Amino acid sequence: MSNLLISVVMAVYNGERYLKPTIESTLNQTFKNFEFVIVNDASTDRTKEIINSYGDPRIKLYNNDKNIGQTKSLNVGLNISKGKYIARIDAGDVSMPKRLEKQLAFMEKNKEIAVLGTSAFRYDESGRIIRVVIMPRSSRSIMQSIFFSKASPLVHISVLMRRKTILKVGGYDENYQVLADYKLWSTLLQNNYQISNMREILVGYLISPDSFGNKNITGRSMTEACQVMRSNINKFTRLSISSEEARNIYKLFTLNLDKMALKDIISTEKLFFEILKDVNSPKSEIHFFLIREYINYILHNKKKKDKVIFQYAAKSIVTKFDGLFSVEKLSDSLLQLFLSIIWRNKSCYKNLVAEGEGDD
Repeated sequence: MSNLLISVVMAVYNGERYLKPTIESTLNQTFKNFEFVIVNDASTDRTKEIINSYGDPRIKLYNNDKNIGQTKSLNVGLNISKGKYIARIDAGDVSMPKRLEKQLAFMEKNKEIAVLGTSAFRYDESGRIIRVVIMPRSSRSIMQSIFFSKASPLVHISVLMRRKTILKVGGYDENYQVLADYKLWSTLLQNNYQISNMREILVGYLISPDSFGNKNITGRSMTEACQVMRSNINKFTRLSISSEEARNIYKLFTLNLDKMALKDIISTEKLFFEILKDVNSPKSEIHFFLIREYINYILHNKKKKDKVIFQYAAKSIVTKFDGLFSVEKLSDSLLQLFLSIIWRNKSCYKNLVAEGEGDD
C-alpha cells in the first residue's frame, strides 16, 4: 500500500470474547488508506484464529513468541508500523465509522498537534452505554489534568498520533505496565509537544471488572500514577512533593474518601490548590475539581460510613460553591451529563457503530 497514512495498532492477549466488534468497527471506517497492525501477545485462546478469519489484506498480524505484556507489545506495533500516523484501539473497544477520516483531517490541518484524542462513551459487557466522557480541549485544561491521574488528558484508545514524534520520545515507557499512556502524554508535554482533543464522540470503550487496570487500581496503578504526577509537578511547578503526598492526591481523586484520614484530606486539598495555582489556574476551576469529587463521594456513599468526612465534604461544597464554574467547566459538565443521558437511551454500542455517529 503506497503512501500509507495511518497504522491502527492493537495489542491483544486472550481477547476472543471482545475481538469481533473491535475488528469490524476498524475495518468499516470510511477512510480506507490504513493498515491494521495487531500484535498477538502469545494468546492461548482463539484470538489468532479469529483475526485470521477476516482475510482482509489491511490486517497485519504479528505473533509474539512469548507473552511480554501490553506496553512492550505496543512498542512492537509502533516499530513495525508504516503509517505516518498511529491510531490506537484495544480489544473490546469500538470506533465510529468516520473516526479516522475526521481525526486525519484535523491533524493534517493542525501540524503543531502531536496527539489528537476524542470524547468517548463507556459501555459494559452487555453493550449497555453507561455514560459519555467529554475530554479537555484547551491547553490549560489539558495541563490541569496531568496532575491527578483520574483526569488523564486523553482517552488512550481514541488517539491519532504522529508516529515520528512518538518514536522520537522513546515510544511507550516499558517500566509502566498499567499507565504507560499517562506516562507518554506527560513525556510529550514535558518536551513541549502539544496534545489536543476533538469534542466529538468517536470511540466507545469497554468497562469490565476483569480488566487489568481495574484489578490494579490500588496496586500497580497507584505506584505508576504517583511517579508520573511527581514528575509533572517537578517539571511544571515550583513545588516538590513526597511519595506520600502523591499517594494522597491519587486517593483523593480515585478512591473513596473513607480510605483517608480527615487531616490528610485537608492537607491534600491545600496541596492540590497550590499545584494548580502554580500553573495559573483560576480559583474557581480548582474548586470545580474538588467539589466534583466531594459531590461524587456524597452521592455514592449512602451508608455514610464516616460521618466526619461526610460532613466535611458537604461543608466544602457549600463554602467553595460561590463563583465555582468557569464558562468552559460549566458547559463541559452540563454537556457531559446531557449526552450521557441521551446515549444511555440508545440501544447499545453495536447499533451505534452500524448506524454511524448519530447526533454530534
